[in-house]
Amino acid sequence: MTYKKFGVDCGVRDTTSTIVQNMKASENISLSNSQQLALMKYINDLIKFKFLNAEMSNSGNFFSLNNTKEDLKISHYGNQPLLLKSYNDLMTALKLPKVNSEK
Repeated sequence: MTYKKFGVDCGVRDTTSTIVQNMKASENISLSNSQQLALMKYINDLIKFKFLNAEMSNSGNFFSLNNTKEDLKISHYGNQPLLLKSYNDLMTALKLPKVNSEK
């Protein structure tokens, strides 16, 4: 598995007015059984939020899942505390930094 983490500054945009993302980290990780279970839980939670009503928000977190062939893409943007907790649980299992949420 390749883990990539991006940072953004909403004030920095490219020529098409798209927010510019800067890669902060990229690591290849071989997953243990417990890490695989944590990843499966996160994927399951991410999929669940695709079936909920769309959230209207001007700020929040963007979570995305892509496979290597890029034919599976699941993403969620918004201010959903349960998904943030699920993501942070996965980061803990992978021994990677958690996302801090501003209140």
